[in-house]
Amino acid sequence: MIMMNLKKNKTTMKRFLCTFLFVTIYGSTFAQTDYWRENIQIPIETGYHNIEISPEIAGLGLETLRIIDEEGKEIPYFIRSSVPVKELKELDLYELKTNIAKDSVNIVTVYNKEKEKVSGFYLCMKGADVKKQISIRGSYDSKQWFTVKQASTFKNDAGAEITAISFPEGDYTFYEITVINNSGSPLNLTGVGKVKYSNIYGKFIEINTKGFTIEEDKEQKRTLISFSSMSYPYYLSKLEIAVKNKEHYKRRVQITKKGNVLDYFSLSSREENTFFFNTLLIDKDTHIEIYHQDNPPLEIESIRLFDITRYLCAYLEEGKQYHIDTQGTRYKHYDVQDFANEIPQLLPVVKTTHLISITQEPEPESERKFFEKPLFLWGAIILTGVILLLICIRMLNELKKR
Repeated sequence: MIMMNLKKNKTTMKRFLCTFLFVTIYGSTFAQTDYWRENIQIPIETGYHNIEISPEIAGLGLETLRIIDEEGKEIPYFIRSSVPVKELKELDLYELKTNIAKDSVNIVTVYNKEKEKVSGFYLCMKGADVKKQISIRGSYDSKQWFTVKQASTFKNDAGAEITAISFPEGDYTFYEITVINNSGSPLNLTGVGKVKYSNIYGKFIEINTKGFTIEEDKEQKRTLISFSSMSYPYYLSKLEIAVKNKEHYKRRVQITKKGNVLDYFSLSSREENTFFFNTLLIDKDTHIEIYHQDNPPLEIESIRLFDITRYLCAYLEEGKQYHIDTQGTRYKHYDVQDFANEIPQLLPVVKTTHLISITQEPEPESERKFFEKPLFLWGAIILTGVILLLICIRMLNELKKR
């Protein structure tokens, strides 16, 4: 019995020492953190500028971006997409049977008078720089309702007044749209429409996916499209799928990442198969799944992914050097954000270039105090280990005497 206890104590002491040393070494080794940075073209005049950021740094940290000048000072800004207010006239607006606004909830009933097939709406809202949960129901008689789209989260860029919502195609006479926001007050929802002109979303930048692969899953009766060579995460704003098949088809499509469904829509021979999204973040683990049921798989000719052009609107000085990086905090607020709608859309444009990853270096040894230097720290770790080892040996010897 004593020998068993001795063995058990030895094992426990060994585990403790290994754990102690691992945690200490691991913590000191991985204390450094990486962040991303891009330079801003030097402005040639003083005033507000639209800083066109690359889709790469937007995907790496849109919510944590900050602008730093050559003196290390942080420059206030707000995010602006390429959707101008004047584009509202390019929507065909539906008749609204109801438009209820109370507390943080808006409920509108869209009248699809022509009973046309619908697979998306554009919601027109003023001052909508908040997070929103949007759900949709459909009805033929405004009495019995059916779920069309479960609640999904949307977030507009500051100054953007249009939110695009896609859902499975249907021909309901009435669509009830419920919008719940996190501000505590209702939104100024001015209309619901459909696209009249294809340029409603403004400029797009094609995402460099470095190709895609297609795999047929016969068991699940689906086609899997993956982008395993994609180098960075990206925000997907527009997706174009070209299909070779000449015969009629209509397939359910899902965009998934690690088993989670990000969005879904229908691929149809009746449509151009161009789809729009809001704040859909994708990366190399993202898949497009096309379900063909008992039909032969579709032949995919090409797939093109786009991000919308995004700008950081900020006041820059002529001849100064600036850069952006991903070291900022989330949910920051600058005063200039409250004046986003008062600053002109047409401003001088400067672009960001030279994306690099930077590792934060530890402080120079010359500036550290003696007890902060690695030699002292490692000496303290080793000394502590020796003391613990001696204590363990002493405890084992006492157990043997018993």
